[in-house]
Amino acid sequence: MREDRELFASNLVPAARTEYSSWVAAHAPYAEMPLDSALTPIPWPRMGNPTAVCAVCRETALDWIAVRQFASIGPESEWELPPPGAKPVRHTEAEYRRLYPRSKFACVYDVSEGHRFDTHRDTLTSSELDAVYEKTVRARIFDIPQRHPEYPEATKNATVRADRARLMYFQCGNQYRTYSWYDERAPRDPVAGSEWARLFDVYAYVTTVLTRRESR
Repeated sequence: MREDRELFASNLVPAARTEYSSWVAAHAPYAEMPLDSALTPIPWPRMGNPTAVCAVCRETALDWIAVRQFASIGPESEWELPPPGAKPVRHTEAEYRRLYPRSKFACVYDVSEGHRFDTHRDTLTSSELDAVYEKTVRARIFDIPQRHPEYPEATKNATVRADRARLMYFQCGNQYRTYSWYDERAPRDPVAGSEWARLFDVYAYVTTVLTRRESR
């Protein structure tokens, strides 16, 4: 058993919603994941409080739900991409540094795979943030205006675990960028210098920085 936040078996396709209650009772009885979501009010004393769940049951339920929910079987409708025909943005390094100066580069947080950084609670050292900034400059990360580049046609509808997207957030002054994507839909070997390659490069570097930070 472990302490965990409350989760719901929400967004299931109709057939799965019909099947869920009997399935979870037989295969994951201690997942603590009711079928109803925000439509069913949670008593105030329980709001935000962790509940004791069986980790194995929770993972079993999440795996089952992942391939039976609407978000797992189609492109992410809320992750808007540029309109067709939109021209890519690529500033020179000097232009980029002027638009997104280090002095305003204040925040990087919430990289997936268990590495969490939040500037409301945590701090990177000046040298760590310098290094992250320089990596984002080389990748011109703010020139990628959408959550992720377009998925390849062959994988854009691949089934995913909707609770396990990659996620990365940056801020520079009043400019914000959130990047989020699913590995199963992203290209495996993106072309060097492409938006996907630049995004992956920054993600890998930031994950390395946070891993080193957590090990200290």
